[in-house]
Amino acid sequence: MLFKGALWKVLFSNNFRKSFGKLKSSQTQKSVVNLLVTLSKGWRPKKLRVETLSDNPVQLVKQYKVGRMYIISSVDVAKYSCYTQVLKIWDILPLEEIPKLVKSLDSIFSLYTDDYLNRCKLEHSEGDLVVPVTWRIDDETVRYKNTNNLELVDSSSDGVLDGRCYIENSKVRDSLLLMKFYSLSAGLVNHLLSGSDGKELDLPFEVTDKESDIILFPRSSLILGRSGTGKTTVLTMKLFQKEQQTTFHLQDLWKPWEIFL
Repeated sequence: MLFKGALWKVLFSNNFRKSFGKLKSSQTQKSVVNLLVTLSKGWRPKKLRVETLSDNPVQLVKQYKVGRMYIISSVDVAKYSCYTQVLKIWDILPLEEIPKLVKSLDSIFSLYTDDYLNRCKLEHSEGDLVVPVTWRIDDETVRYKNTNNLELVDSSSDGVLDGRCYIENSKVRDSLLLMKFYSLSAGLVNHLLSGSDGKELDLPFEVTDKESDIILFPRSSLILGRSGTGKTTVLTMKLFQKEQQTTFHLQDLWKPWEIFL
């Protein structure tokens, strides 16, 4: 019943998962979960508890206050049966740690095309609720600009090199571009509130559009990428999908013989 009436798909990052586990108050943890569930149902605070961050004209990052902590979020577009807006939860932080994250996020968002940014910023309301905007699957959009001429700099810097945006050159576990996200559900809420820090259980994470294309691609795939970026995971999922398809195909072949068995 917790997610009855949910309109938004809420994805939380690995960083949020770790920070949530460090919250000392169980009451604060429950307040955070209640806020995320409420946001998934389209409610948005009208006054002081939400703020648009940074002077960057992109302005995709928002913060929601819970006690002395702040949930940092943004709207993104995900590809499922259609393109749809989703709510991404990046972290939950004290006030003094927010500027560093916002600066890194702004630099990443500056890599997005204008069309993609406009889709992220588009807002549609029905009554008092904000509902996600959707687009047909054939109405494809490009996420990133041509980044061939952009330089790689360390993500611990200020995120700007001679006025240009950067591509992250951080460790995989620290990279926001390669960050794993998990879909908020009743099962994951129980896991978060159980006090587990995730070491005992590997949670199923959301695959990116590119990873999904590889998994669903009917022929063999060759993937190039640095260590820790998910190549093995994606190819394993592709193998499982092929096995499923084969099993269903064999079941269909045996159906005509069921009459005689």
